[in-house]
Amino acid sequence: MHRSFVKLFALAPLLMFLMTFVNGIKGIKRWVSLGLFALVVFQFLSVQVFSSAGVIAALHPVVAMLLFWGSVITVKNNPKEIQATS
Repeated sequence: MHRSFVKLFALAPLLMFLMTFVNGIKGIKRWVSLGLFALVVFQFLSVQVFSSAGVIAALHPVVAMLLFWGSVITVKNNPKEIQATS
């Protein structure tokens, strides 16, 4: 389950980044989603490629916390944009 989750989750930040161009979102809000995608890629690489290097593999839980923090900041800073319009 843990290994297959990344395959479903990995494209979400990339799609968010592409949607900023469609919706005209500019500034830091655009680049946070790209940063989240970069963190997802590093999270995947820290297990698949760097698992033999203990120091880099140890960053796996740190990157997970950064992903969580970035997601919370993204949602917290955009409450009006994510609410459904009536």
